Amino acid sequence: MSFKSSSSIEEYNYNIIKKIADLEIRDYQNALFLKVELHSDKYEKMSSNGFRILSGYIFGENKRSEQISMTSPVWLEMGATKSMMFMVPKNTHYLLFQSRTMIILCSLRCHQKKMAAIQFGGWANQKK
Repeated sequence: MSFKSSSSIEEYNYNIIKKIADLEIRDYQNALFLKVELHSDKYEKMSSNGFRILSGYIFGENKRSEQISMTSPVWLEMGATKSMMFMVPKNTHYLLFQSRTMIILCSLRCHQKKMAAIQFGGWANQKK
């Protein structure tokens, strides 16, 4: 079963492999991401700094001064590597944006590994 939002925001497609209560094991498709490396252990600081940089980039702070559409989810990695990623919309893959800051274009091959996801309401924070 593949999932996609009904809203106008493009979402990262996945298939549910297994569901256990609120936990889903998901298989994600290939996608191109914008990524910024972060240097904090606190959720609030990482999410604020990462989103500020990425949102500036997608709202036109790039070498082409061109805006690109929002996508979902914004991915925050808080393990050994600390980064925030934003999926590049499919209709802009042909554009080779160059960043004015420290944003990296990276191809994420999530279909080669399974990921677990838990959905929850409200905003994420350090405790969640």
